[in-house]
Amino acid sequence: HNDFVLTLETLRLFPIHVYSDESEAIFQTFNAKKIRLGPQDCRIAAQALAHGFTVVTRNVDDFTAIGAPC
Repeated sequence: HNDFVLTLETLRLFPIHVYSDESEAIFQTFNAKKIRLGPQDCRIAAQALAHGFTVVTRNVDDFTAIGAPC
């Protein structure tokens, strides 16, 4: 129980960002370019590009290939 409470308290430190219209517009450009990456990964990359986020992932090659900072 204590570990669960600690995890929740730690997660509260991280802001949650809503998927924006700007992110969706970038995502649509990926579809037009026929990017060969899963749609959820493309949405993560679009969110990163729209808001200047860095993607923390083990899948660096795919994300950097579409321009998402890792």
